Amino acid sequence: MDKNIRNAGIFGIINLIFVIPIFLIEIARNIFPVTTKLIVISLIINLIYVISYILFIRGFVIIGKKLKISSLVKSSYAFIIISVPLIIFQILNLSVLKIFSLVSSIIMLIVVGIIGIFFGISLLKLKKKFGKIATATGILNIIAGAGLASVVLIVIPILILLPSYILEIMLLFRASRKL
Repeated sequence: MDKNIRNAGIFGIINLIFVIPIFLIEIARNIFPVTTKLIVISLIINLIYVISYILFIRGFVIIGKKLKISSLVKSSYAFIIISVPLIIFQILNLSVLKIFSLVSSIIMLIVVGIIGIFFGISLLKLKKKFGKIATATGILNIIAGAGLASVVLIVIPILILLPSYILEIMLLFRASRKL
């Protein structure tokens, strides 16, 4: 059993749990005035989220290295690298101009979407080793990435976020036993 990959799966669960408070903060900032308290809470939750996300995605880096799938390693690192500016943007977005926020959000959606498509294609390469779960996870990531990159189909990634995360976590746990 590879403990690093298993731990990545555990961090995936933690990461998934923190999606809920981040979503609630987004709702709160659009309904209520932005306060220092909201910014501090957002900062703490987003820091926990990004750290758990990096440790979660690191599991795919390890799988990619072990199975010599360089596209999985590269797309996983791309997600890790983009996660830091995304969280910074998320935190700063609490108090910036709406037009700047809109343009920045669209650019981020496109970039994350493109990375997601490549990540999904890389996950499909795990089919021989992990079967249908790798295929399903890869396809969901490709669909989500295309939805994000298109911007207008943003509802699709929102709808498949939970199943995609769950499959990714399951894939990590399966990989921790097989590698």
